[in-house]
Amino acid sequence: MQNKYTFYCFLGILTGMIIIPVVFKWLGIPGFDRFLQMILGEPNTLTRLLAALLTIAPIYIIYKFPNFKKKSV
Repeated sequence: MQNKYTFYCFLGILTGMIIIPVVFKWLGIPGFDRFLQMILGEPNTLTRLLAALLTIAPIYIIYKFPNFKKKSV
């Protein structure tokens, strides 16, 4: 069972690093680095801090609350 999860993890990383950026470039969708540069402008200390916060905050929330669901009455 562990080998199955390892395979899916490897496949997800491979897809995210190789296939998705190529498809996004082909469709004209900017990458995450270009997206942050378009929103924040040229990099300086404040924008680097804000970009790090915008990147880390969603990851922390997803990690902290993985099973966040509404309770049905």
